[in-house]
Amino acid sequence: MIPDSVSHQALAALIANSDKLPASPVLPSLEFGADAGAPCNLQIAILALIQQSRSGVNLCQLVTALLFLLYNAESSFQQWHQRAVNGEPPFDHDDLQDREATAMAMAEFVAVAKAIAPALEDLNRALVGPLVARRIQQIGQRPEAEEQQGHFYSQLLVSDELLDDLSLTRDDVTQFLSAHI
Repeated sequence: MIPDSVSHQALAALIANSDKLPASPVLPSLEFGADAGAPCNLQIAILALIQQSRSGVNLCQLVTALLFLLYNAESSFQQWHQRAVNGEPPFDHDDLQDREATAMAMAEFVAVAKAIAPALEDLNRALVGPLVARRIQQIGQRPEAEEQQGHFYSQLLVSDELLDDLSLTRDDVTQFLSAHI
């Protein structure tokens, strides 16, 4: 099956298993500060990545990243909702009324994320289709195309150039994607 986009379920699986992707030896380990981190830490890191790109990013990549971040935010809202409901840190010292208000707000945020997602998924499908068609054509024209059959899906989603830049192997990414998408 040839993907026409990366589904909500596939991105959710990536979020849940993102720690299983082999670490790139060329990317620095960054400190975002977890719960106490400054609001724009991740944004600045993403901006720096985009600025450092030799060829820039395309709209499809931005929308796919937006979906990934939206689903990650939705997952975080759900986790914070559960923490508030169960009185877990950082809500363990809050009174019941504050915890209930936080839980209600987090539930509303989850609902907003779920409401926005379908429109972004439709946009992503519209953008990914032509890009995937071009990538299929490019992959098929490579001399090693026959030998690389087992890597076809990962070749559609992740370029050789990026793997080279990250010092990751095609096998690393193929195994990760096969196990989690």
